[in-house]
This record gives sequence, structure tokens and C-alpha cells, in this order.
Amino acid sequence: MMKVYELCARYLQVYDEDVIGSWTMNEYKAKLKGAHLREIDQLENLSKGAMMNAIAANKKGTTAKKLFDAQKARRELEKGSLQYTRQEVKQPLDKTRYNKMKKAMSSYQMPV
Repeated sequence: MMKVYELCARYLQVYDEDVIGSWTMNEYKAKLKGAHLREIDQLENLSKGAMMNAIAANKKGTTAKKLFDAQKARRELEKGSLQYTRQEVKQPLDKTRYNKMKKAMSSYQMPV
């Protein structure tokens, strides 16, 4: 039981034994999973910030709006959309090298 209290203090910042004891095991696991997901989200946001910093440092004419359009995100949120659409468009995957490799490998014979 001490390990549960340790994890609650470390990840959930909950120190009251009565509160922790009132949770069911499923509630405890869900809260702990949520805390871990929050940490993952924080690391993801840090990595996005680092990428934006690198892009801004290496590109001429980069503005904050080009990296992230906050006004557009706010408008989307006001419309009722919780997830705003990403501004970048993913390029279709180029499969030419893969197809060449696959063709070359199909005719390859293993030495005996």
C-alpha cells in the first residue's frame, strides 16, 4: 500500500491518505494513466517547441503566424471544434524507390 501512496504523491500530487483510500483500484489506475499521459503530452509539446525553434532559426521570413496560427485555432474552438485542423498538408508517400527495390529483390537468387 505504501507504493500506491508513493505513486499518488509523485504523479498525481495527492497526499491525503483518506482520499487515496476512497478510490477504487480502477479509479486509481485511470488517474495514474492520466498522469502518465499528461507527462507524454508535456514532452510532446516540448519537442514541438524545439522543432518550431529550429525551423524559425533556420528559415528566413518565418513569423509566429506561419508556425502556428493562434487566431485560426481560437476561431475553430469558438465554432465548437475541440480539435483544430493542422495547417500543414502531408505529402503523399513516394513509393518509387520502394518499388525499384522490390523489383530488384524479386529477381534475386540466394546462393546455395
